[in-house]
Amino acid sequence: MTFDNGFRAEDKKSLHQDLMDDVDRLAIARNRISWSRSIVEAIAIVEAQVPASSPVEEAPEPKSSASRPSMNPIDVAVNELKQMRSPVAKVDLVKAATDALYDLMNESVSEQLIYGGDYGYPSFVKFSVPAIEDAAIVGIDQTTEFSFKEDPASPDVIIATAVAVVTLEGGLYRGDWHSGDGEVSIIGELNDHYLEASAEVEVRVVVQLNIEGGSVIPIDVVLEDPRPAVGIADDVLDFALED
Repeated sequence: MTFDNGFRAEDKKSLHQDLMDDVDRLAIARNRISWSRSIVEAIAIVEAQVPASSPVEEAPEPKSSASRPSMNPIDVAVNELKQMRSPVAKVDLVKAATDALYDLMNESVSEQLIYGGDYGYPSFVKFSVPAIEDAAIVGIDQTTEFSFKEDPASPDVIIATAVAVVTLEGGLYRGDWHSGDGEVSIIGELNDHYLEASAEVEVRVVVQLNIEGGSVIPIDVVLEDPRPAVGIADDVLDFALED
């Protein structure tokens, strides 16, 4: 497990060739080597290699009238599309969602010129940004596992959600810094007028994954302000994931 660029290849998607040469020299099969950028992703990879225990068979509960399939033509068509989907492995969902999150490293989160000549935040920024100028993401710490649910608008899209802490760094005008607010920390000086500032922000990560054809492709990622816990699990899909 590594988040260090020195251990990764230039594409940031595989291990450095020098490390792989060491693997070959030690006669270790390359298909036994996996790498991850977070503990959460590493757990998912390990779980995918461990055979799941056989589930205990339980007597089926009688179906109530409320659980009967809808006869609405649109619902019927959507259900038919779901039945035609290729199986998807949970580890592939986790890796795709993790890649989408960590690919935001070094991205700016400050206002910028957008279409129409106006200023606005980047499309993935939906959280409250601290008062730091030219702020960029310099660190990501995913603190919960991804949970998955279907996008009600599309049978081929899975929505992955998790919680993470992002570290932002940028400039702060000296006259705007209040040492007692606790939101922003000063880590250095840029010049006579600006301080180098840092802040840690907890965000809710929302990644949309396209699973059409059995492959998993991230199509959108957003960082939002955290939502209060409501005690409802959203990691239940209405189709089985491959082990």
